[in-house]
Amino acid sequence: MARLRMLYRGFNPKKYEKEILDMWEREKVYEKVRSERANGPKFNFLDGPPYPSSDTPHPGTLWNKVMKDSVLRYWRSKGYNVLDRPGWDTHGLPIEVMTEKSLGFRNKKEIEDYGIANFVRKCMELVHRNVKSLTEHFKNFAVSMDWDNPYMTLEDSYIESAWWGLKKIWESGRLDRSERPVHWCPRCETVLSDYEVSQEYRDLMDPSIFVKFPVRGGEKEYILIWTTTPWTLPANVAVMVHPDEEYVKVKVGDEVLILARKRLDYVMKEAGVEDYEVIESFPGRELEGLQYNHPLEDVIPLQRKIREHHKVVLSEEFVTMEEGTGCVHSAPGHGMEDFLVGERYGLPSPSPVNSQGRFTEEVGKYKDLYVREANDLIIEDLAERGALFHKGTIVHRYPVCWRCKTPLIIRKTSQWYIRVVDLKEKLMKDVEQVNWVPSWAGERRFKDWLNNLRDWIISRQRYWGIPLPIWVCDKCGRVEVIGSVRELEEKSGRRPENLHRPWVDEITWKCEKCGGTMRRVPDITDVWFDSGISFYASFGYPYRDEGFEEVFPVDFITEGHDQIRGWFFSLLRVGDLLFGRAPYKSVLMHGFFLDERGREMSKSLGNFVPPEEIVERFGRDVFRVTVLTKVPWQDLRFSWDRLKETQKRLSIVWNVYVFATTYLRDMELGVLDEVRDPVNRWLLSRFNSTLKKVYESMERYYLHDATNALLDFFVEDLSRLYVRVARKKLRSKDEGVIKEWANALYMVLRDMLPVLAIYAPLTAEEIYQKSFRQEGDPESVNMLLLPEVREDLISKELEDEMDLVKEVVSAIGNARSKAKVRKRIPLKKAVVVGVDNFSQVVGRFKDVLQVESNVKEIVVGEPPQGEGWTKADFSRGEVFLYTEVGEEELIEGLARELIRRIQEMRKELGLTIGLERIEVYIQGGEAVAKAVESYREDIAWDSDADLVKVVSSEEEVPSESFGKEWDVNGERVYIWVRRK
Repeated sequence: MARLRMLYRGFNPKKYEKEILDMWEREKVYEKVRSERANGPKFNFLDGPPYPSSDTPHPGTLWNKVMKDSVLRYWRSKGYNVLDRPGWDTHGLPIEVMTEKSLGFRNKKEIEDYGIANFVRKCMELVHRNVKSLTEHFKNFAVSMDWDNPYMTLEDSYIESAWWGLKKIWESGRLDRSERPVHWCPRCETVLSDYEVSQEYRDLMDPSIFVKFPVRGGEKEYILIWTTTPWTLPANVAVMVHPDEEYVKVKVGDEVLILARKRLDYVMKEAGVEDYEVIESFPGRELEGLQYNHPLEDVIPLQRKIREHHKVVLSEEFVTMEEGTGCVHSAPGHGMEDFLVGERYGLPSPSPVNSQGRFTEEVGKYKDLYVREANDLIIEDLAERGALFHKGTIVHRYPVCWRCKTPLIIRKTSQWYIRVVDLKEKLMKDVEQVNWVPSWAGERRFKDWLNNLRDWIISRQRYWGIPLPIWVCDKCGRVEVIGSVRELEEKSGRRPENLHRPWVDEITWKCEKCGGTMRRVPDITDVWFDSGISFYASFGYPYRDEGFEEVFPVDFITEGHDQIRGWFFSLLRVGDLLFGRAPYKSVLMHGFFLDERGREMSKSLGNFVPPEEIVERFGRDVFRVTVLTKVPWQDLRFSWDRLKETQKRLSIVWNVYVFATTYLRDMELGVLDEVRDPVNRWLLSRFNSTLKKVYESMERYYLHDATNALLDFFVEDLSRLYVRVARKKLRSKDEGVIKEWANALYMVLRDMLPVLAIYAPLTAEEIYQKSFRQEGDPESVNMLLLPEVREDLISKELEDEMDLVKEVVSAIGNARSKAKVRKRIPLKKAVVVGVDNFSQVVGRFKDVLQVESNVKEIVVGEPPQGEGWTKADFSRGEVFLYTEVGEEELIEGLARELIRRIQEMRKELGLTIGLERIEVYIQGGEAVAKAVESYREDIAWDSDADLVKVVSSEEEVPSESFGKEWDVNGERVYIWVRRK
């Protein structure tokens, strides 16, 4: 038999949360839970590794970790052996940029001068320092992962797994090197992937110019182009037009301009030209091969070299009638679309810009100018030569480096690529095999992204990352890709002290073909490859046997919706390239965490809320439950008011347990053998229905539905209904009634603790330790298994009937409001009209109806006649409430008002119902005296008072009594309470 200990009043997370966390750490609770579940069925989770670029997590990262934790706790509580290893994405620009800031560096040269080895060591130090700090933050929010055993992308074993993967891809013929135009950060001096480019755009003001390209051999005849990047004009090779659109020759003054008819009116209006005449029209294809002279040929040596290539080419896919003139300036070295068209026509693709975004000597007078800063000079030179038709400005969304915020440029460079475009259909099919939550994340968003699939630029020109395991002969150009440390040792006879740069750069060997020296290419891998291999590299596969094959593909992953283009995509690409399938079964896509105004939350905007402030104001569980009640795939706006609302809901949960431990603490509690009362049968039905809803929602990854179902059960079913009836039943004079209600409430609340621990684990643990844990029970609530759903106890009929009861009670409340009769004044009668089976409902739930509505008699019948009735509607009928209040009702209502005041005074004194006894002294008018005389026993019973006495003055009250003056229904009443 169980015996409860009383739970203290007042929901105060500050009182216990840190103590619980310390106890879990001290007693190694999670280690014990994992050990206990070691032989259970497996649930495999893969953590999307966050960047440890800061020592303090963003609240959105906490949301992410809490969602993951709730899923892990759920499966662990079902007895599963859960793979709950956290991960850290330790490489790449985020870490490099923070390290540069700490050292005061502004460019790559300063890193080179400082020494790559020194810089890499600083990056390592930053990572380890921040990982330690972030781990403590996550543990502080009760995130129950295996924090002592994380995977980290900087580990040699992880890097070796990456090399294995790259060699496999090389052997499949998909890894290659070529020169292509790419998005480039001139500050970080590296290429960026398509995903990285898509991460951040800003509104920038740029020139908007219309330029005249003289037709070769023509008399004042020009091709009119438009550009917002004048700096790309020095690398112009051709002009693209649409073969099927109509083009025109337009006379403006003594000049003839060529442009698309659909753009004519817009262009002339933009340039302020009113007098113009169309003198000829023709399809764009007739312009193919038309040669022109570059207007800056006299000052740009490069343009004189490629003069023979200046001509019109056709492109139906890249020329639109939505902007510009329909004649598109093409610089194949500065744009992928231009490059592809140029390849078809065999055009050169010059890119006279260095890694710092400065012009090379090929462009003559513009040499060493930063390209964007050269715009004004180029425009001036065009104007001097009469080539500038119109100059304006445009504010447009422009990509900037996601880390340093420098505007990106496009320049042609030699990069290593993984060919994946031909895998599009296979990737599409794999997406369809995954369970996406919500479904449209895969059906629409992911497939939309795959529709624009491009080959994967895998190389980066930086320092802190997984070195590309590619060695090239400096004499004959022969390439070798190394797949392991052992292979590297066999080739070179050396093992580097660390697999990072610069140590791995030092490894060379003799070329087997020509005797030259095999040297590693200086690039590192795209950081998205780092995280994309996590599903196998976190196990050290294939060189360490840590169970990878047993967990592939993993059961569950979750990250923000930006990871459609990021981690989800990288995992899918690697999964298909190396193993022929997606490496995950289910994906939950969540939203972004924003401030109250819907803006991104960041320190720079001054709207960042540090975790410590959340803990200080509301505690960990309040935050956890708040974020878990929100629809995951929608953006979540931070709100102190929302946290306050959750605090209220959790305090109701707490008070339900306080109520139970107050009333049941002296009882011997055990198995509920027989349930006779319909209210208890309804409770057990709702309990099991709630369990079913929670479990089904968790297994669908509808975390919000599960969390809200649990809270609704505590707030709506237990607190606002069952407890109100139970209060009287548990003080019945019938021992059988007390036993049934006590055991029903005990059983439900005990079995709900492991469920509550999924969402509010610290609160559940405190309740378990302080009140429910018995001798011989597991030492932590985390060790309890979830209760099984009892389908035989679920009664839809009972639940529907109770829903009807709630509606009728609500309608009675509406009728009271209409008649302006307070809730505590009992009324004689209510008639329910229009519900055939309501007599049965009244029979079953009479206690609930009377307690909740404070009406003595509720019947089913026809609309009553006569005065004094007030009507209110509900979904299935009407309620007629007799609202005439006689002296008897007023006196009883007054007695209830007195009881409420006495109970409030008990709380102020810190007295607990059922524990401390009191004496009560009351002074008031004639009505008050009559109420006390008539309901003295009820007042004493509900107040735990041994004495309830009417006094005429304070002199009759013992001196140590606590007294207050009250306004009760407009009458001044004095009440004194004395603890016995």
